[in-house]
Formats: sequence, C-alpha cells, structure tokens
Amino acid sequence: MRLGGGPRRPHSIPRRQLAIVLALATLFGLYIACRPSLSPPGVHERGLFAHGVAKSEILVDTTTSDLVDRDQDVLGPPSLALTYALYLQTDPARGMVAARLGLPPGAVAASGPFTYVLKRPNLTVARQIPVAKTPVPKDSKYRLLLDVAEARPMLTIYAEAPTQREARVMVGAAEDALRRYVDFQQKSFPINEESRSVLRKLGPIDGATVNRHAGIQFAIAMFLLTCVTGFVIIYRRARRRSAAVGVGPREDPEDPPNPATDNWPHTKRLMPWALAGFLCMLYLIPFAAVTLPLPLPGDGVLDRPVLMAIAGLWIIALVSMRGSARPHIRFTRVHLAVLIFFTICCLSLAVNADELAARGEFGLGLKKLILIGSYVLFFLIVASGIRPLEVQRFVKLLLVLASLAALGTIIEFRFDFNVFYWVATKMFPGMVAMPADMFGVDEIGRVNIYGPTSLPLELAGLLAMAVPFAIVQLLDAEDRRHRLIYGAILAILLAGAFSTGKKTSILVPALGVLLILAYRPRALRRLIPVGLCLTVLINVLAPGMLWSLYFQLVNFGNVQSTQDRASDYDAVGFDFSSHLLIGRGFKTFDPHVYRVLDNEFLGLLIGVGLLGMLVYSSILVFAATAAHRTIRRGDPMRAPHALAASAAIATYGLANAFFDVLSFPHVPYLMFFIAGMILALREPQPAADLPPPLLVRTRAPATGPPLRPVPEPVEA
Repeated sequence: MRLGGGPRRPHSIPRRQLAIVLALATLFGLYIACRPSLSPPGVHERGLFAHGVAKSEILVDTTTSDLVDRDQDVLGPPSLALTYALYLQTDPARGMVAARLGLPPGAVAASGPFTYVLKRPNLTVARQIPVAKTPVPKDSKYRLLLDVAEARPMLTIYAEAPTQREARVMVGAAEDALRRYVDFQQKSFPINEESRSVLRKLGPIDGATVNRHAGIQFAIAMFLLTCVTGFVIIYRRARRRSAAVGVGPREDPEDPPNPATDNWPHTKRLMPWALAGFLCMLYLIPFAAVTLPLPLPGDGVLDRPVLMAIAGLWIIALVSMRGSARPHIRFTRVHLAVLIFFTICCLSLAVNADELAARGEFGLGLKKLILIGSYVLFFLIVASGIRPLEVQRFVKLLLVLASLAALGTIIEFRFDFNVFYWVATKMFPGMVAMPADMFGVDEIGRVNIYGPTSLPLELAGLLAMAVPFAIVQLLDAEDRRHRLIYGAILAILLAGAFSTGKKTSILVPALGVLLILAYRPRALRRLIPVGLCLTVLINVLAPGMLWSLYFQLVNFGNVQSTQDRASDYDAVGFDFSSHLLIGRGFKTFDPHVYRVLDNEFLGLLIGVGLLGMLVYSSILVFAATAAHRTIRRGDPMRAPHALAASAAIATYGLANAFFDVLSFPHVPYLMFFIAGMILALREPQPAADLPPPLLVRTRAPATGPPLRPVPEPVEA
C-alpha cells in the first residue's frame, strides 16, 4: 500500500510503517501524560513536573508590641523572627512536619532565610544576635523555605510538596511546631509579661499547584519529536531501498501532466499561498503581541493557530496529493541539525526538570520549547513546499513586504505613530498588548521604535535580513528602470533599519554586504556610487540617524549598552560551568529574574550547554554551505538568490550576538524561511513544471535573424 494508491514503488513509504510510528508516538505521549488508576478508577493526568506550594506569614511581636515601643531592652522581634526561622530548620521541627505527613524523619528538607540582612547592632554582650547561615537548597520532594523580611519581624513559611494539600499540611505543621517551641521556651525561662513573644498569623494559608498541565504539554512535544524522528528514519530507509534497486523518484503514470504555469502565484496549490500569507504576517502584523482567547500552546499567540492551519494543509498534501503536487521532503544536513537541536532543548528540560520545578522555571522553559518547535515545523513545511522556480517570486514578495515595513518604521520615527499596532488593535480589539515604553527613550537617549515587532533590535534585524536580497537584485538588474526600483527599495530598507537608532542596524547588514563582495569582488565599483546616493536618500528619509549611528560606533566601547554586554560574560560564568554539556534548561534563564544577556549564543551556552550551542551554530553553517554549492554552479536563475540568502543567513548569525533572537519570533521565522528557500533551490524542478524553452538570437544577418530554442538546464 502506498499513500497515493496504486502499486507501491520501491521508494514510496508504506502506510503500515507510518501507522506504527504514529501508534508508538501516541503510546509514548500517553505514558508521559496519563496514568491508569484503580482508586479512583480510570485514566488520570500523571502530573509530571507539577507540584503544590503553600505560604503563610507570621508577625513576630511582643505583648506590649515592640513595633510601637522601640525602647524596650529586649532582643527584639526581628532577631526573634530570625531565631524562629533557624529553629524550624532543626531536626526536631522537621521531624514534626514529617510526622504530620506520615513520612519518616528526615524526609522534609528546610533552608533559608534568603533575603535576610540584619544590620542592627548587638544590644548586650551576653546576648549575641544569631547569624543566618548561607542557605543551601535541599534535594527533596518536601521542602520548607523560611524567610525573614529585611528589618521587619515578618517570618514567611514556604512549603513545596507533590500536591497542594500536602504543602498546606506542611505549613500548618510548621506553624504548630513553632508555637510549641515558643510556649516551651517561655515556660522554661520566665520573663516579664511585657517581653513575651507573640505570634500573630497574617491571614490563612495560601496554596496553589504549579505547572498543572506541564506534563501534557511536554507529552505533546515528545509525541511530535517521536513522529518526526520516526518519519525521518522511514524516509531514509525508503531512499536507500530505492537507490539499491536503481529506482529514482518519478512522476506517477496516472498523474496528468501539470501545466507549465503551475508555479506560485499561477497555481491552485494551497501550500505556497499559505506560506505567502505567513510571510505577510511576519512583516506587517505584530503577531507576538496578539493573544487570542483560545486554549492553544504558548498562550494563544497569533502565529500558533496560523501555523497549525498551514501544518494541517501540509499534512493533507503529504497524504492525499501525488506526483509533483505533493510536497517533496528531502532530508539534508540542515534538517538533521535542526532536529538534533530541538532534541537537545527537550533533553535539557527533562534532565533538569526537578531543579527547574523547584525554582518555578519549568513552565517558562516549556513555553520556549513550544516556540522552538514552531520554528522547526515551519522550516520543514517551507523546505518541502516551495519549488525552485517559485523562489524568485517569493524573493520579490519579501522585498515588497520589507519595504512596507520599513516605510511604516519611517512613519513611526517621523510622526510618532505606529501604523502596525494601530491596524492590529482594529483587527483584534482587546487582544493586543501594546509595549509599555513605545515612543519612550532608552538609557542613551534613543527613541524606542517598534514597527511590527516586539523589540527595536528585532525590527533592525528583520529589515537587515532583507538588505542582501535588494543588493543582489540591484546588481543583476537588466535595465535602468529596475536599477532605480531596487535602489529605492534598498534606500527604504536601510532608512527604516537606521530609524531604530541601534548599532545592529548598521553592523548586521554590513556583514551581508561583505559576503556578497567576497563572491563578487568586481561589484565594489558599482556599489560605491550607489552608497553615495543612499547616503543622501537615507538622510532625507531618516534625518540625523546616520550621525547618531556614527557617534555610537566611534564611541563603541563607552556606550552603556556595549558595557552591559561586556559585563555579561563574567556574570554568567558560574551558570555555564555548572551545566557545561547540556545546560540548565532551554530558555530558563529568565532575564526578568537574573539579567538581560542580549546575546543568543551566551544564552544558549547557559540553557542548552556547549553541545546545544554548537549544534545551533551548525544549522547556520550547513545552510550557508548548501547555498555555496548552488552559487558555485552558476545557474542564473538560482545562484543570485542563493547568494542573497546566504548573506541573509550571515546577518542573522551576527544578530545573535546583539540580542536573544530565538525569544522574538519574527527574525527566527524569517531565517528558517530563507533556509527553506536555500534547500528548495537545490531541488530539481518537476519536469512538467519547467518553463518553455528560451528563444535567443543567433549570429545572422540583420534581415530576419532566426531563432533557435535553448532548453532550460535541469539539475540531476
């Protein structure tokens, strides 16, 4: 049996193997997410990575309230609060909590306080203020964390347990143990009634369940990973089998020949139209700020339902279409590197799951894992859904959309009006999260320009990646009209990027220009006069920004943003060295909690370790290598686009050194789209889809020059 019906060829993929992979992936996902139970009967959520937490606050005071009378000659409630926090870490106190849970002694771990800083001097020589030891987290499912507020007699009891009920029981048991200790101390050592300790509980015990559905989401990720891995193995085996018997891919005999115009946009195939719509969303809609009220992975961000719809079309085409209409999946080194990187991201979370759950960071890593899974799925769709002759059309669409985005950025810079967010609020009322600092000023006086993105640096990278395509089109323009058009597009793109005021906007496209000159050194003479004209146009479109960028580059080492990036390397050395190989968990280094790194490579070293960072870098290297082969073949219909795509990949790689690219989806989506186009350029065009032979003139007298057909070269 084969997917399209009819007799099975040696290189086709049988349905039985696909069904086996789907069944194994489903069983694996169900095993992770669910567990059978007899009490109560049925299948229940396993609760993987979920745990319960509870909290209680106690005000430590005296009978006459030291908070009112600060002249009492007593140790003081702040010191008592610290003493009680240290007592709850002793073996008798932890044993009482464990007994309440029905656990053996020593099953409950305790640590703290973490935020206590006591600066009050000693009151007497005989009574020294107790010193808090350095808190060390304990490896246990049942944890107590005792914290004391700075300079306030507030004792906070945190508890963590497998369930919320057990966490509440732990907090209640700790409170009872503390009250028994205080009563015993006051009975054993009589003191004045005015100086007796009083524990005032502030409200009931609060409890919650953390990562309630994290197990299901992780199971979905493992299901997809298993499916992709199984499909790749089956596909590779089918190709080896076809190579062994000498059978290559060919058209189905029952397929009618496609017309020569069956290439986007002159096609009824839905896949290229869907990809074109997604590309429009990348450049024109701030989709990362749009959250739909749908129960989707990743908080219902707009790109998820759109990508799921495209993935549905892709799967339907794979299963139902035959011949050239079916997406052609060819497994390359880029595919292998992408899948290995996704696997490392999953493993980094699975290996450090307990530690991440204890810190409350597993949910963040899981959301970022879903995002990287979206990138992987989008890449697989693009690499198999675009034909070689369609790349040129998509390049033109990319330049048009990038020009519109740049024009909107220039309008925002000149008139303080963001047309992209304004349109999004009209399209999705009440669902758009506007940036809090839009039109604000950063630490060195630059106005925050967002465009259709969530970060000015992201906007600069998004526009910079389109610059190489405009340069190559300008160099290959056949007449003056096309040179003027592409020159204007290049000026608009650079003016829009420079309007952000970021050094990234000039450093990143500069690398793309250097790569183009490395392949075409003679183009330098043509680019020099173009550069002079661009300087004038950019000053007209974005006045003052060239001088601002020049000043930042001249004072590169003295700019605060540069100094902050330099300080990151020493600050995160311990996080990297403690998880050297596979990292502490993909994207769990929360910038809101720790520090903003502004360097994707540095973040990957912490999140997925040295191995993950090297595999991520290999994705860019393999994509550039694939483009290099196409460039060297010299096909005039493919080599220019491969050169521009390779330069765009290089600009993306440099952008990773300026901000955490993978956290902002516009730029990664565009990078994987360009990588998919590079692989599409290496594929042979379906024979039925080749354009008619070109007609060129031969040397003949001026009267009636004959024409002869020249067939289009087809790659083997």
